[in-house]
Amino acid sequence: MEKECYCDSFNKNGNSFSKFLNTFDIIASSKYKRNEKIGLKECTVILKCKKCDSYYLWNIYSQIYSENDSILAKKYIPKTDEKKLKQILKKIEGIAYEGDIEKILNALE
Repeated sequence: MEKECYCDSFNKNGNSFSKFLNTFDIIASSKYKRNEKIGLKECTVILKCKKCDSYYLWNIYSQIYSENDSILAKKYIPKTDEKKLKQILKKIEGIAYEGDIEKILNALE
């Protein structure tokens, strides 16, 4: 019997960090940028579900996560392949929104 995929439980609601580590692979990450308002560095990571291959955007900060911390990610449907996603995220500092990614993708084409 095939196991149920739980990746959607992270979409806007959040789930535990320990479950998060077992659910996703990291595809690409933007460069860290210091957010002066909160005093932390931040970046965006594109994730891929290990089971169903769905993509997610995860905005992270330079903090340490404990096993039970709730991690929130947003489902993302990329309009390009993983190779280009990696190229795009290398050009971005800090938090990247879907519109930011699409704008750079359009400039590359």
